[in-house]
Amino acid sequence: MSVANEMESLGLSKEESLRYQRPAGDPYDFYMDDEHFPELYGKKDLTPEETLHSIAKRPPEEIPPIKLEIDSGDTLSEIARNSHIPLGKLTGWYKETYPEGNPDVVHPGEEITLPDDWHTYVEVGEETDVSEPVVEAPTMTFDEEVAQLDLDHLDTTSMDNTVYDSALDSFATTETTDAHVDGRNYFTMPYGVVPDGGVTLNGKPTSATAGTITKGNLSKVDYSKATKRVGNTTLNRADYTTDKEFAGAVLKEFEKVAKDKLESDSGKTTAFTGSYDDLPVEAKQAVLDLAWNYQQSSAWNDTALMANEMLKRPAERSTHNLIKFTQNMSSNDTNQIGLLRRRAIAYNMVAKEGDEVAYIKQGDPVSGKTTYDLLREDGTTIKSWKKDNATPVHRDKKKTKTPYITIDGVWKTSI
Repeated sequence: MSVANEMESLGLSKEESLRYQRPAGDPYDFYMDDEHFPELYGKKDLTPEETLHSIAKRPPEEIPPIKLEIDSGDTLSEIARNSHIPLGKLTGWYKETYPEGNPDVVHPGEEITLPDDWHTYVEVGEETDVSEPVVEAPTMTFDEEVAQLDLDHLDTTSMDNTVYDSALDSFATTETTDAHVDGRNYFTMPYGVVPDGGVTLNGKPTSATAGTITKGNLSKVDYSKATKRVGNTTLNRADYTTDKEFAGAVLKEFEKVAKDKLESDSGKTTAFTGSYDDLPVEAKQAVLDLAWNYQQSSAWNDTALMANEMLKRPAERSTHNLIKFTQNMSSNDTNQIGLLRRRAIAYNMVAKEGDEVAYIKQGDPVSGKTTYDLLREDGTTIKSWKKDNATPVHRDKKKTKTPYITIDGVWKTSI
């Protein structure tokens, strides 16, 4: 039942009830339980422009219970996009109402009762202005409609291109957009891709991980025919116009691997209890950042802890569980603090407000162990890790100890 019909049943005139019909551009009806009408439509009127997204911005005591009514042409993915509610949550609520129903094929007249805390799952950022005139889309052919359905499917099962671009922008900062030799002496392509083959040095094939490529001979390297294997897929640099396009293709394959690893219980002591698709965007970005440069099995146990926390409301998340994956940096690795800084960058994507890492402090080795402290902006410690590696504290060109490194990679003597 639409808002207008429900209001008419309460004795309101047609003119009075019409103003509460769904606003232009809102692809679904929503309404409140009868007992909440006087409160909602009295002193706290619902304006014609208001949507679920804007209702969620109200003070908690002013947010009423909500039911969604499916109209002709509606899909759950469309409703999720417009209401800023994760599709996985909306699908779950639909299944609670219709256990035998198919969330991929919803029907006009079906109603979804949202839980009392529905507003806590809404991402209350900027919303598209629904007051803009609605421009009718041109009629599509059958083949075009099929192609659009394929695109809609991709939008609901994978991160959209803006998120991939955001991840690549992060890699551009942490890995640079130039070919280089990393801290392990591995040849690394722009955006951090370590190729598996197809690289030549002075015209002869060489391995990216053999140590034969150095900063001194980097200009003699040709990686235009480089290959990268991710899971069961091999990608060829020659098939892409730019290094960024190639890195983006590799990233999308990494997402498939990351999703499989995270959702698989094999070999895990701590299993992820949800679905990758239900994770908020920032959690997916953190998972991808981890998969990009570290795939050791123990890391996925701790990544599962982080992912489980990200399914909770922000106030209920444990910083200990969110940050634990940062400890996964190989002992006796010559670039431990570099890896830890990458972990800290990924952690900051999911950190609670005020618990972001601003600095990492490296202690002097004691009995063959090095202590690393992850510090907030004010210098207080979030977490400390000890590693079996007697790594000397970093020194600048004047041989002065610089035990602090910022999240942006700047060494400092103090903070």
